[in-house]
Amino acid sequence: MINTHDMTLQRYRVKVGHIEVVVSGTDDADAIANARRELARDLPRFYDLIRAMESTRFEVNRAA
Repeated sequence: MINTHDMTLQRYRVKVGHIEVVVSGTDDADAIANARRELARDLPRFYDLIRAMESTRFEVNRAA
């Protein structure tokens, strides 16, 4: 059984280019995945680019 109580969500600022979103996640990779979903929802015409973008293109920082 997976214990989800050990996975505490953090707030992250994820920036790619000039666009920045604040998302929740358990780590940097989770924050990038959540940022991809939010960016794809906000910018549907760029879905293909957002999905294909390398993870290294995302700048991830913990939000205060």
